[in-house]
Amino acid sequence: MSDTDSFKKMLRLMGISDDAKSDFDLDISISQPDWKQPILPEIEVSIDDIGTIFSEAGIFYQGRRVILYIRDQAQYFEQETNYKFHVTGCATLKGMYTQKRYDKYVLSENTSGIFKINVIIDNKIQSIEKKLHVCKHCLRALNWKGYKTVSPARQREIYEAFSLEEFFKVMNGDNQKNFAIIPKFTAETAPPNIYPANWTIISKMLRTEAGYTCSNCGKKISDTKNLHVHHRNGIKNDCSRSNLEVLCADCHRRKHNHKF
Repeated sequence: MSDTDSFKKMLRLMGISDDAKSDFDLDISISQPDWKQPILPEIEVSIDDIGTIFSEAGIFYQGRRVILYIRDQAQYFEQETNYKFHVTGCATLKGMYTQKRYDKYVLSENTSGIFKINVIIDNKIQSIEKKLHVCKHCLRALNWKGYKTVSPARQREIYEAFSLEEFFKVMNGDNQKNFAIIPKFTAETAPPNIYPANWTIISKMLRTEAGYTCSNCGKKISDTKNLHVHHRNGIKNDCSRSNLEVLCADCHRRKHNHKF
């Protein structure tokens, strides 16, 4: 099967048409997984080291299971964020991919459940270590311990007791892969997801270019506090013109995971 056929097969598994248009760019290198390689509690890897293998089941990192999570977490109004880590290609990840917001994720092999997090408030970074919970959509997709068919009370027990060490031990030898697409970066290599130093100039230029009009609802707004410039992919350091749109505060609030 050619690389093109494999890629189209992967798209169909994710519910995406073969003809769907996207500016997503993925550099694919084919490698065979090494099932005898041990799982490490924490790794530092270069993006050049990432090998992928496409199949109906998804991919591994160098033949080993990986975890995806959002390292850089914007915090609004000092409310604690509630992001989850992912262990398989669940509905949440498929949605983030189709919305072109997949680059917010980084990969990790940390099995402790405690992750490095960059809390971002007012474009300033505070690095902490934080316990994250597993994504419930992942539990459902894997039907982990019968998650789909048990009572809500039992589902809660499975969710609360989920152990990454147990998961890696149970699942590592079954040759089932997790993710159809791997993020571009690891937790160690991803650049900080913060606004660039010239963001004030960029955002003013975009609002002026738009005539201080929301590109979504068409409302004209002179108050700059209520007219924002939105990053479509959620990556604040990606200020390419195609990634930016001018939105009123109300339309901006409706975008994925925004809180104002």
